Amino acid sequence: MIKLLVVDDDPCVRQGLRMRLGIETDLQVIGEASNGAEALLLTVRLQPDVVLMDIEMPIMGGIAATARLHDLAPMSRVVILSSYDSPKWRAAACAAGAFAYVSKLDMRATLVSALRQAADTSVHEWTPRPSINTST
Repeated sequence: MIKLLVVDDDPCVRQGLRMRLGIETDLQVIGEASNGAEALLLTVRLQPDVVLMDIEMPIMGGIAATARLHDLAPMSRVVILSSYDSPKWRAAACAAGAFAYVSKLDMRATLVSALRQAADTSVHEWTPRPSINTST
């Protein structure tokens, strides 16, 4: 079972992610945080395999929290989930030590795969699956 911490300042987003991830038999949301500072405290306490982190949040943003997580919980990996899909934000997430960066615009095709790869300690680099457009 892959233990997840969901971090987003929007409670509706957290609830939606909890519901979506709850249908996966190998994923378990063990906690939620509304900002990066809260995420740091919960990560130390709960020791999730993967922290699913938003970028822009009050008190402490996701990039800053990701950079601090490596010292506090080196076994937890971070997957950034953001509506910002730009090279600037991707580079910042990578520099902070995020394992993967998933755009909220493309999360349906890649989120679960990114979480599973992040939890697999034998995988050192994220390989996104191409989006599949099923509409005709």
